[in-house]
Amino acid sequence: MLKLFFKFYFVLAIPLIFLFIPAINPLYKLIGYWVEELSTSEYQGVFHLLDLELQNSSEESEKQEIVKELNRHFGGQVALLPLDELELSRGKKQRIQNEEIVLQLGSISKLYKKAEGSENVLTLDLDVSFEDEADYSVKGAVYLVNQRLKKLPVEEWSDALQKLFKQDALAVEIIRKSEAPLSVRENPRLLDGKSVTLKHEENLSTIYAPTLDSKLLFKIGTVDERILGKRIDLATRILPATLLALGILLLSWPLYRDIRRLRKAAVAFGRGSLDKRVQLGRGSSLNPLAIAFNTMAERVQNLISSHKDLTNAVSHELKTPLTRLRFSHEMLREDPSESDRIRHLDNIERDIDDLEEIIGELLVHARYDRPVQPGQFEEVDMCTLLADIIQPFKESFPLTDLKLDFENLEACHCIIEKKAMARAVDNLLTNALLYADTNVLIRFTCTEKEISLTVEDDGTGVAEVDRQRLFEPFVRLDSSRHR
Repeated sequence: MLKLFFKFYFVLAIPLIFLFIPAINPLYKLIGYWVEELSTSEYQGVFHLLDLELQNSSEESEKQEIVKELNRHFGGQVALLPLDELELSRGKKQRIQNEEIVLQLGSISKLYKKAEGSENVLTLDLDVSFEDEADYSVKGAVYLVNQRLKKLPVEEWSDALQKLFKQDALAVEIIRKSEAPLSVRENPRLLDGKSVTLKHEENLSTIYAPTLDSKLLFKIGTVDERILGKRIDLATRILPATLLALGILLLSWPLYRDIRRLRKAAVAFGRGSLDKRVQLGRGSSLNPLAIAFNTMAERVQNLISSHKDLTNAVSHELKTPLTRLRFSHEMLREDPSESDRIRHLDNIERDIDDLEEIIGELLVHARYDRPVQPGQFEEVDMCTLLADIIQPFKESFPLTDLKLDFENLEACHCIIEKKAMARAVDNLLTNALLYADTNVLIRFTCTEKEISLTVEDDGTGVAEVDRQRLFEPFVRLDSSRHR
């Protein structure tokens, strides 16, 4: 059960580990891919403006000075770095070489793009607070656009703007300030030269930024992040549930398979296939149950087999005295002489005694076939008990040298079932005295851990092949002995 508990624990813990460790979190990687896709479309125009600003300089030192000057106008840090200095994976570096915009999520997220006409990479930090997010998104780009538009008449600004952002996914246009919503026109941020974000709904907004002409505004957007929000919301709901469901499936399938095996074995066993057993892997959570089932099946099979053997043995034991009874009864019907009549009656009495003995042994065997109750045990001095048991045998077998060796023990107190112990010792002595030549030795030892009782005789003994059968009920190894 402890193994099954830990499996369930890991099924619940592993999805959490995947979700809270970014390096292996598939949700983190998936969201990063979606954010990168959105950032590429939003910042493509910014990188295009940076490339235009740098393309007039051929020396790397001059480009570094330009980037340093641009940092004052961007809300985040702009840098021009060699590709080898970037702590990125090989795959992301290869994408940068292919002139793709690459996003690296982290405590300070960064965007990377190879600068046109250079082996170095433009990097743009995205670590901004929420209140400055909108201004940061456009501050640097607005500065670069204004630097280009100030050289042109106001009438040409719209056409020039279209050329600059013709490949950008975001629509950028110039509108009159009076065309902007009132909440935008009167926003203090706009008066401070910062951009203003007008939210239409969650993840859907339009950005307004000041131009060099106080009567005109840049209108950027509408910036639609609703799809990204829906994807993230859906992924955060479905992916953890999917990981959990997958873990439960991986755990429940072996359980289902093993339960089916147990069920098939139980059905087959119930239909009479007593040799049916369950074989499960050592790592199976149900292996203890399979072991318990196999142990039970083994005991039931042995019990039924022993009962069959017992029935056969009892039938055989009963057959001999019953046959003799029938014979004596038939002889009495023939009007025998007085001496024959007495002889047949004595035979009948002897056969009845044999039947009573067999029935008594059968009842004793049935009693010992059940678990012994604690109330049947009592504390007994084994030395005294053995001495009392042996005394009648000494009187009945005067020609046999029956010795009892206690090995200098004065007393040995044990908690036993007294009647059962007496019967066992009585049976051992009876067999030993019947088949001994002249000597029978009973040796008794008692230690703190165990007691030992050994009965030895100088008879021919029991053949090795038959020794195990000594413990089977109603088995007689001497085929010449009949009742």
